Amino acid sequence: MARIPKLCSGAEFEATGQYWTGGSTGITRETTIVRSGGGVASWKALSASANGVLFPSALAEFWFAKGVYLAAAGNTFIKWRDAGNVVHLSLLHNAGSGTVALYRGDASSGGTLIATGSIVVSVATWFHVQGRIKIDDSVGVAQIYINSVLDINFAGDTRNGGIASVSNWNTQNSANAMYFDDIIYDDAALPGDSHLVYIYPDGAGDSTQWTPSAGANWQCVDERPCSDTDYVSAGSGGLIDNYTLSDYVGSDLEIIGAWGVMCGTSTVGGEQAKVGFKTGGINYVSAAQNLGTGASQLFPGDYHATNPATSVAWVEADMDGLQATIESV
Repeated sequence: MARIPKLCSGAEFEATGQYWTGGSTGITRETTIVRSGGGVASWKALSASANGVLFPSALAEFWFAKGVYLAAAGNTFIKWRDAGNVVHLSLLHNAGSGTVALYRGDASSGGTLIATGSIVVSVATWFHVQGRIKIDDSVGVAQIYINSVLDINFAGDTRNGGIASVSNWNTQNSANAMYFDDIIYDDAALPGDSHLVYIYPDGAGDSTQWTPSAGANWQCVDERPCSDTDYVSAGSGGLIDNYTLSDYVGSDLEIIGAWGVMCGTSTVGGEQAKVGFKTGGINYVSAAQNLGTGASQLFPGDYHATNPATSVAWVEADMDGLQATIESV
């Protein structure tokens, strides 16, 4: 019970369609307007009309955090929707007051105002929004924090008909740009004002058993965002590739957790792979994950709140000693 890696993104590693899995129309990767804290990219939504980010499984209750930058006032910047795309809850930035309003339904299209905060949010400035969402007809919850201060504390009806759970999130189809960074979802606790820090392959690790398309193995998997231009492949099961990783930069940060991420695809369908990392001389990998055909997709490994080799909190030296791991099945 912890972070939901599939829903976490800093727009660093993944290509647009690998995070915005419901469709990425109007979504681009931005490298100029970026939230400080170690990142080099953010997601830009401009006239975004797709189904947004699909949850791995529907959730009736969850916790979230996002860095948000609004180019103009008056837009609905987050919508949480069920499997039939019914909007249960949405957050609107009020054009007049600059405060955040909570709507049952779609604030940009006939939703019902159920709560308004008091904290003024300026446009063209990054702010942090986090909270707890529980979808229910009578005992629902919507707690919204702006820059770590509780701003909306609603209890009551948070269900807008439909199915009593959330299956995707998206944003308003607006001509005004909105930016998102350090997106975190959790199934148990408030994320806090957290940042996603990515470390990338920078050399060969302890095992080199996959076949590179060209050059060294690690050079085929070090790009950002990931692509299918070069790659490593495995023709049989049980093959392991390790990659040393760039040093962790974040000595002023508490390390809350870590997980490995890979992009992968199958040439014939039905193939599987595992992903994780090596620490303390042991590879900690996920269960076998099914690889689809076509363009590669994102496959996160297991979330580790503590170093599995020591069972204590992560420290910077642990990060610096990690190796990424992929294993064929």
